[in-house]
Amino acid sequence: MIVFMFGAHGWIVALLTLPLLPALWEMWRNPVAWLELSEDRLRWRSVRSSADIALGEIDHILLVTRWDFSIRATVHTRIGTHHRIPAEVTPKLSTFEDALAARQIAMKRQHFTVL
Repeated sequence: MIVFMFGAHGWIVALLTLPLLPALWEMWRNPVAWLELSEDRLRWRSVRSSADIALGEIDHILLVTRWDFSIRATVHTRIGTHHRIPAEVTPKLSTFEDALAARQIAMKRQHFTVL
């Protein structure tokens, strides 16, 4: 279509479509990502990460606001390990805070950190 409308060469059209390949690959794979906070467990699954943590094992959840106003959530356990919740499954901040408070899970907030 671009070839006919603008008289573009085939190699130029191919070069311009290269950035679309990762997005087309994701659409073809159709990855599923979800987060579940039940009465006794915190679970999530994404393309690169999955976890199943009992609420009794959680010491606190660190919620970091980044310079681009995105939220990064990290689960810190009582034994000292930490698990970053992937961005694609992190819910809206107010909803997540309300759900954590309802289950009496400690939250710590940090605003505008670089890393």
